[in-house]
Amino acid sequence: MSARDLGVTDRLIYDWVRESRFPVELYPFQQDSVNELGPLPRTALYYDMGCVDSETEYLSETGWVKISKYLGGKVAQYNVNTGQAEFVQPTEYVKKPCDMMYRFKTTRGIDQVLSPEHRVLYMDPVSRRLKVLTAEQVAERHLATKQGFKGKFLTTFKAPDMPGLPLSDDHLRLTVAVIADGHFTSKTGTRVVVNLKREDKKSRLRLLLDACGISFTEHDRATAPGYTYFSFYAPMRRKEFTPEFYQLTGPQLKVVSDECLLWDGSVKGARSAFFTSVKASADFLQYAFAATGTQTTLAYSLREREGRKDSHEYILRVNSLGPYSSIAGVSNRDLNTVSQVPSTDGYKYCFMVPSSFLILRRGGRVVVTGNTGKTLTSLAMAHYKLSASVDTTLVIVPPVLLINWSRNIAKIPGSTHTVYAGPPAKRKKLDLNVKYIVVGIQIFKRDFDYLSSKLGHKRVFGIVDEAQMLKDPGSDNFKKVRDFFVTQQLCLLTGTPVSVPTDAYAQIKLKTPNVYKTQYQFESIHVEERDFFKRPTLYRELELLNRNLMLDAHRVLKEDVLKDLPEVTYTPIEYALDPEHLKLYNRLADDQMAKLSDGTKLDLTSTSALFQALQQIPCNAEHFSEGEIASTVLDLIDSVIEELDGKKLILFCHYKMTVKRLTAHLSGVGAVSLFGETVDRQAQLDRFVRDPKCQVIVMNIQAGGAGVDGLQEVCRDVLFVELPYRSTTFHQAVARAHRVGQKNGVNVRVAIAEKTLQHRIWRIVQELDTLVNTVIRGPQDLRDALAGR
Repeated sequence: MSARDLGVTDRLIYDWVRESRFPVELYPFQQDSVNELGPLPRTALYYDMGCVDSETEYLSETGWVKISKYLGGKVAQYNVNTGQAEFVQPTEYVKKPCDMMYRFKTTRGIDQVLSPEHRVLYMDPVSRRLKVLTAEQVAERHLATKQGFKGKFLTTFKAPDMPGLPLSDDHLRLTVAVIADGHFTSKTGTRVVVNLKREDKKSRLRLLLDACGISFTEHDRATAPGYTYFSFYAPMRRKEFTPEFYQLTGPQLKVVSDECLLWDGSVKGARSAFFTSVKASADFLQYAFAATGTQTTLAYSLREREGRKDSHEYILRVNSLGPYSSIAGVSNRDLNTVSQVPSTDGYKYCFMVPSSFLILRRGGRVVVTGNTGKTLTSLAMAHYKLSASVDTTLVIVPPVLLINWSRNIAKIPGSTHTVYAGPPAKRKKLDLNVKYIVVGIQIFKRDFDYLSSKLGHKRVFGIVDEAQMLKDPGSDNFKKVRDFFVTQQLCLLTGTPVSVPTDAYAQIKLKTPNVYKTQYQFESIHVEERDFFKRPTLYRELELLNRNLMLDAHRVLKEDVLKDLPEVTYTPIEYALDPEHLKLYNRLADDQMAKLSDGTKLDLTSTSALFQALQQIPCNAEHFSEGEIASTVLDLIDSVIEELDGKKLILFCHYKMTVKRLTAHLSGVGAVSLFGETVDRQAQLDRFVRDPKCQVIVMNIQAGGAGVDGLQEVCRDVLFVELPYRSTTFHQAVARAHRVGQKNGVNVRVAIAEKTLQHRIWRIVQELDTLVNTVIRGPQDLRDALAGR
């Protein structure tokens, strides 16, 4: 069913969104999604990301870095509403295979290598509005006309909000002069000598020293006629622009960019140039000019400099004619202003950021460009529906995405929204009479009845981000979403809809519920063979499955985004309990066994409860022995941390008691925790990612094993001291480190207490089984499991 079938033309839907001042111009395939899927009651968006090549650089808080070398931290996004740069933690980092890309290259201003679907931001010269096209569409338009593509690319931005350096403007100007021409007389002091020949520089230096109130001496050099020595104490000891200068405020950056041209530069009308042999200084100054609205290009040359042969020089050319650059007006098409080129390393790279626009640099040319976002497409659809067919939009997300969604919604003119989070008493006071409600999946399930009572009489449009969390039709996630939206509208968002074919059933059932009547019918059509445990091993009719998945959906991702990640190494580490600890374990096991029936058939519920009770004992000897016995697992954890030598570690536990005990034990390495009682969840995650003194995050598997992203940016090592009872849960937890953005092989260590049930649970996990599917044949077999046999 299409929009036209419902009596709404393609033009009316997206044109209405655009004319209603939606904050971002969507590009064509996103517009197609809004036009085709906007009026439908149930839909799905499966979006991949447009990317750049390995030589493209992103702007970090300390300078330019190749995107292929990303190891974590914030990146600069561009806010289209304010024109300002903002440093944010990307919600996703992508590296995927790519053979062919488009290159846009001019002698001045432009150098981009983009995948065909990359979202290109440009200024329309007629409407003077920022718009977007794919790289492929830009290339086609350029080659279709004599003068080429007339859109103008943005090359500057407003400086981000930064704390600045504690220097007055005059002291900052003097620091620029010292970096250009100063020589420090000792290895540690700030006394500097400046040797000058040009009279304008001598006058400028005297003026700055007087303005700063700094005493100085000067004398002419007898051995070098025309040169004058100045000696004084500098405001700071610097001979290049170090990373701290990226903390300058916008006005301070303007001071630096103006002053540098007076010392190592030349000014000729609208075009000026700055020269240096220090790359760090050239990089920073290009940032300073771009952040204050001036376009630059940075070039490198080998040439004789000040009498030194084969010396290198960086030339920063400053263009004061405006912030835009174009590929139009090329008189000689052999210049290959637009061409197809192979990917530099066979891959494409991108970040996902809330604004959907990035500040990048390639070949010494800065540009503001886009990434691809399913978030904005779904919000455009919600914006339309709120005007036509619904009263409120309920957005259900993993908790770590609450902030990003809130920020995006806040940009929509006339929007009102509530982030439904916090303790129960606070949640009950939140205003739900708003256009958008954003809620984490766990609180959505916990407050299902309350939300149903408050919203049941309204027309609700649901958006479920990271919809792969609904792939198990037997899960509470799936059932609660299904039941809440049974008569409401719904849109599923995910970049990876399926990892195995059977994952598709849940999404198809939510999106187009009449395609398959039951899961049994689905599997009878698509499952060819099963193993001894009835698990699917061979599939059929996959083309039909793909067509059904794509019904009322747009752009399914066909690549497996995990296939290019480094390998995972699993290392079981067996350790012995203290003899008294083992006696305690066996005694408690016998006490629990005595509560069970001594028949040959055991109740699985009772067996699971026994497993739950006894797996807490190996890591919590102090609790169960009332402080008389120490847990030897603490020594194992300490040895792993020592082996990592300062590298970060994700430590998984199954129980709240264990999380608290281990977090306290590891306070010396700055440990933070994430479990059911954590109230500042995002702060704990941020500290682990950003604080070098925080080496360990202790996570409960249920709280941190899914929906957490970003840890892979700083960590490759995982340690389990307690195991889940489902193989899928275990591998979801491993995926906190083994996911897109991970640059290294992931090391997963599994601590297994000898002569305990942990041996049996580890075998269950390895065999891709679950506890409820494991046959416990009788009391003796259960005793063998508890004894690790």
